[in-house]
Amino acid sequence: MCTNKGLRQRCIMAPLLFNLYINDLPGLMKDTMVHMPMILNTYCNSLLSADDMILLSYTQIGLRRLLRRFSSYCQDNSLIISKSKSKIMVFGRNHQRHRWQLDGEPIEQVNSFVYLGVTFSKTLGPIITNGV
Repeated sequence: MCTNKGLRQRCIMAPLLFNLYINDLPGLMKDTMVHMPMILNTYCNSLLSADDMILLSYTQIGLRRLLRRFSSYCQDNSLIISKSKSKIMVFGRNHQRHRWQLDGEPIEQVNSFVYLGVTFSKTLGPIITNGV
């Protein structure tokens, strides 16, 4: 049975139901062990909060593999990625811009973005000014 309807915006059940639905996604992403950064002594290539996800990699190759794996998972589970909200940000000194795509659609590379109320920038400077 297909439906185009879901829960209302800000429904208190939405995060729980979404997390139950995608329970296997973090493990699947972790199996894509390509150039993962270490956070608090743990290798990590994704961060997930409610229905927001960040993919992390030290390299362009690693991030492209994560994007393909994530896209495949979403297609297999009838999830729709909000490509207009999806962004790529490259940290560090490498200012080279790449062409990023998700399911054949371009993804914008940005210099900063807000995640869970915290502003991230390529230099990481604003994080301190925002109280983290």
